[in-house]
Amino acid sequence: MFGVKSKIESLWNEWYQSGELRQVRIFPMGYICNHACPMCWRENLTPEMRQKLSKAAFTTDLQLKDYLKIMATLPKTVDRIVLCGGGEPLLFRDIGILLEAIKKENKEGHVITNGTRLTPELTDLLIRSNWDALYISVNAATKSVYKVINGADNYDLVLGNI
Repeated sequence: MFGVKSKIESLWNEWYQSGELRQVRIFPMGYICNHACPMCWRENLTPEMRQKLSKAAFTTDLQLKDYLKIMATLPKTVDRIVLCGGGEPLLFRDIGILLEAIKKENKEGHVITNGTRLTPELTDLLIRSNWDALYISVNAATKSVYKVINGADNYDLVLGNI
């Protein structure tokens, strides 16, 4: 649209060849999130657009094989991969495989999450794979404020996961 794609490709090629690219951010769930924070850009979308983006996350958006291909072709200067997003990255269906793949590539791994999907199995995987950083956005100091800010009643769950 209006040359944006070609500009992005041009900038990517410039970075790739310059050897300055050190960090890559991956948004494995794009739009999909299990919270409804009132300040989030997603809350301003029409129901039709939400449905379209939700469907795309499981059909046309990047899947595990795509992320593995990207990681295999990253310049050697990239030493950190951050999983984050406009959605909740731990909702990604193959999150465990993706986390392991990042560490197998000897990359520093970071995750930014709301903490609701941090299961004991996933915690064990993070420890076993020597994961580097996990950032949990709580956004509130009390249960009542948490529910307003996050649009979900997961305060006790998140604290328990932490």
